[in-house]
Amino acid sequence: MDVEVQGLLNELTAVHKKARTTVEKLGETGIHWRPPASDTNQAAVIVTHMCGSEAQWIGEYAGGVPSDRSRESEFGSPQTTVKGLLSLLDKAEVSSQAALSKHNSASLSKPATTGRADYKGTVRDCVLHALTHESEHVGHLELTLQLWMAKK
Repeated sequence: MDVEVQGLLNELTAVHKKARTTVEKLGETGIHWRPPASDTNQAAVIVTHMCGSEAQWIGEYAGGVPSDRSRESEFGSPQTTVKGLLSLLDKAEVSSQAALSKHNSASLSKPATTGRADYKGTVRDCVLHALTHESEHVGHLELTLQLWMAKK
């Protein structure tokens, strides 16, 4: 496998591992708890959203597999169990590995096909967008866990 692609996959695996660990520590009750501040979400919503976004930015835009993503449902009807969230993360990882395994450094530099008139980035840009976005949300998950533990 291409060295750059392997590096991106390693980073994605690390992000998923942190999300998995946090979800497991929160447990069934904690994944539904919402921090008492405006514009916060439950961990269940955050992980569901992360996986939907990854399916779009890596699976679809980098891998060419339509995601049929509904961002609204990620927030309105998230996965409701720890097992379900861990399964979403597993599926996201497998799908992203399949999408990225088709690439090498040269193909990552090609323009991405997103169907969005407002986006002119490369395949690499799509992957980096997904990694950045998920890393932010892992930070949200970790803060949610800290607040959850402090509340108990």
